[in-house]
Amino acid sequence: MITAVRREAPLETVSRDTAIMRVATTAECQSIKTSAAEFTKEALRAQHAVWGHLLVVALPLCEVERREADLQKREAELEAEEAEQRRLKDARENYPQPDWLEEVDDYMNVAVVGNSGVGKSLLINKLRKLRPHAEGWAPVGVNETTMRPQMYPFPNQHSVRLWDLPGAGTTAVPAATYLQDMGLRYFDRVIVVTAGRFTEMEVALRAELESHCVPYYLVRTKVDQDIWNNREDNFADQPKTLQIIREDLEQKHSVKSHCLYLVSSRDPEEFDMPRLMADLFPCLRKQLQQLDPLAPSFCPAGSPQALGVVTAAAAPPAWHDSWALPIALSVIIAGLQGRWGDSYSASYLVQNSSCHVTLSTGSNAVVILSQQDGVVWWCSRWYINEEALLKARRNRELRWTPVNLQDKPLVWYWCD
Repeated sequence: MITAVRREAPLETVSRDTAIMRVATTAECQSIKTSAAEFTKEALRAQHAVWGHLLVVALPLCEVERREADLQKREAELEAEEAEQRRLKDARENYPQPDWLEEVDDYMNVAVVGNSGVGKSLLINKLRKLRPHAEGWAPVGVNETTMRPQMYPFPNQHSVRLWDLPGAGTTAVPAATYLQDMGLRYFDRVIVVTAGRFTEMEVALRAELESHCVPYYLVRTKVDQDIWNNREDNFADQPKTLQIIREDLEQKHSVKSHCLYLVSSRDPEEFDMPRLMADLFPCLRKQLQQLDPLAPSFCPAGSPQALGVVTAAAAPPAWHDSWALPIALSVIIAGLQGRWGDSYSASYLVQNSSCHVTLSTGSNAVVILSQQDGVVWWCSRWYINEEALLKARRNRELRWTPVNLQDKPLVWYWCD
């Protein structure tokens, strides 16, 4: 009988195999740990993404709407800025500043425009107080005498320039390109002159000036001829004729009364010519009252001619610095600036401390507003304080309190 003998493996072999198994087990564990760590990181990233999504979804609806509104606002601002850039580029290309209009920033440029034959040149002469054919007299005739833009400085005040522009609708200046050729948007002020009926050119001129915020004055000339004709044809008196002209322009053509002036260049001291001068050149009111009627040209008070001084250097400047510097106004008077009306169809245009009153009959006057002890007085019989002005800003109704309780309050309504 053969007996199987069990042979034991050498000790060194067992130890080597055990070490190999331990090394393998350690590597596997390390691999498992690494995989677990990566899995954990991926899980955390996924969890964070889910949390972020849930956070956005959980935002209040008002916050989302606010963000959308801000985004739309920024987009609208960007579009508006781009539109403004396009408008300026278009203006430079299609409405360039005329070559003959130089040094715009150093002068006050006043344009006188209108159809041919309405009396622009004669109006310029009368505004400058020139006698016929004196030095600087603008040619006047029955035909169109202004063939190209002509500049006329104010006597003794050359920083102010009146521009006699050619009449629209002629062969030399076609109406289709009149607005572009004349460059009206580059003037400081524009006088739109008309005679007779309102035409499409006056409508286009007014729209152009309003779109570019250029102050303008609508002057209806030759009213003396209308008064004479209406008296001969219809036995109408002067106030009636003036009222008809005003109502035609105000009602049919939406002309605001505060910028409408009925004048006669043949009789410059009548009608609205003094008011036009005062509104165009407010700093000249005192000087205009002291003009020498025998002087050949316009000589304001303080000028060398008015003072009898030989050299201009020895005399003070005629208009001083008030031409450029604004007048300091109180809080109440500053709040009154603008156009008001009342229930009797009267118009009140407040400019600085002066109020231009135009009644429904066409009569007009200038009332000076006075201030004392924190109140502003109207004809020394009615007054307002700062509280009344603040109420007027809210409800557009201004109530003047009477001193005498037997008088009724004056009620103005804001028109602009």
